[in-house]
Amino acid sequence: MANAMEQLRTLLKDERRGPLQTVNHYFADNLAATREERFLSKLKKRSNDEQAVDDIHDILKSFYKVAMKRFNDNVVVQVVERCILGDEGAFQALTPEIIGDMSDRALEDIAGENYAISSARNELVSKIDRFQRGMEITR
Repeated sequence: MANAMEQLRTLLKDERRGPLQTVNHYFADNLAATREERFLSKLKKRSNDEQAVDDIHDILKSFYKVAMKRFNDNVVVQVVERCILGDEGAFQALTPEIIGDMSDRALEDIAGENYAISSARNELVSKIDRFQRGMEITR
């Protein structure tokens, strides 16, 4: 799991440093659509400063959409697939033998139900039971 966290930190560092750049055609398509929307919504005369601010905003908005898709894909491939599900990943270490030898507490830590969810489920089961008994009485 430490390797997965290190990979994630590396991806975040890569995204945060350096120039904003992409070769994804979706960026140009998105930028054109965003500019068209802005143009149609503001058919008034604007200053050069206002136009420059709008252009910067449109570029950043379009880049953000592309960068988020790329980042999410990279997390799945480089962190989840490589570090967690891969040959050396954490889940490869969870063999039936290892799981069978684990204490109840260790299993609970790995696969246990969250206390808040468990409490909410128990409360809902109790309400269902009360409603069913109430329906039987009214029949």
